[in-house]
Amino acid sequence: MFGGTSVIRVLHVDDDAAFLDVSKDLLELDGGFKVDTALSVDEAFSKLDSQKYDVVVSDYEMSPKDGLQFLVEFRQRFYGLPFVIFTGKGREEIAIKALNLGADGYVNKHGKPSTVYAELVHVIRGAIERAKMKSAFEENERICRLILEHCPVAIFIHDLEGRILDVNPQACTSVGYTREELLAMNIKDLEAGTYKVDNELLLKTLTGQQVFFEGVQRRKDGTTFPVEVTLVATKRSGQKAIFRFAKDIPEK
Repeated sequence: MFGGTSVIRVLHVDDDAAFLDVSKDLLELDGGFKVDTALSVDEAFSKLDSQKYDVVVSDYEMSPKDGLQFLVEFRQRFYGLPFVIFTGKGREEIAIKALNLGADGYVNKHGKPSTVYAELVHVIRGAIERAKMKSAFEENERICRLILEHCPVAIFIHDLEGRILDVNPQACTSVGYTREELLAMNIKDLEAGTYKVDNELLLKTLTGQQVFFEGVQRRKDGTTFPVEVTLVATKRSGQKAIFRFAKDIPEK
């Protein structure tokens, strides 16, 4: 999905062969599209299984399977590939159903061809751009999760009030709590003695500085151990959050 070339590869599905020919010509006049066609849902899936496309454009009124039935099966097999409904069936309820089922756009065939196809081009390009952004975001999320899961340093993610939002397996091992127990706790519950993050350290972190200090951390069984702590501020789900990296200091 999403090839490196600038040409957008479109699979247009419609049971009207004459309309497909006209539509192919009009889209390819744009210069940025390469259009392949299919006269049925079964033919479309056959092509999807053997070739790569950047977007699927489908009619609604088709037989034996209509565009919504196509969309349901399509989403089960092609999670991230954009799907646009392009139909003369202009009822709003069809558009709403299509969008609820995972369509990335809806364009009505009726109207002046130049206007209709300008809108179709706009919707296709927008759907592809959103899909690329979503794919990149999910890949970044996957990489971050791998780092979190396999990092040998304990990582605690908490909000500005100290409520723990996430931890990695090493964090659980280091303090002896389960992940579920930690997510119900405040980071202050793990800080021993006077070695606590005060407002001055928090402010430095929030202004973009990396903060380093030595502290003492408390385990579930009440014992304590020294750690080197690094604090980094970032955003998580749109909100400010603190990444707290706690590395054990070998006791002398």
